[in-house]
Amino acid sequence: SYLGITTVITAAQNHPAVKAAFPIVPIGDGYRDIVFTGGQTNLTFIPAWFGLVSVLSLTDPTLVTDPTIGLPAVLQHLASAVTTFQLPTMLQALLGTTATAYDGAFWATRSPLENDGKIKVPTFVVGG
Repeated sequence: SYLGITTVITAAQNHPAVKAAFPIVPIGDGYRDIVFTGGQTNLTFIPAWFGLVSVLSLTDPTLVTDPTIGLPAVLQHLASAVTTFQLPTMLQALLGTTATAYDGAFWATRSPLENDGKIKVPTFVVGG
């Protein structure tokens, strides 16, 4: 679904290099479909997904091939996950802060349904 989401949002930018879009199983609304399904905070998917994304960002092959470059990169990814995006975003969602409110700009920029009307190229959406 992530590739479907990014396909819709990328196509909505109307860059001249994008000639068509073929999003496969994008969500409609990140807030309602993932984080607050049915109005209840989803405490299973989001922590697992953010955890997986964070762990995968730590698997930098330069950590083995060139530790002088790889170690700072891995530490930067870890610090970012804890202080900049993943953990703070999860906590904001759990606390219901205005930064993550369903009608706020945070979710609107990440929601295919808020962006699909801007697409000007031929588009075929595969649902599932």
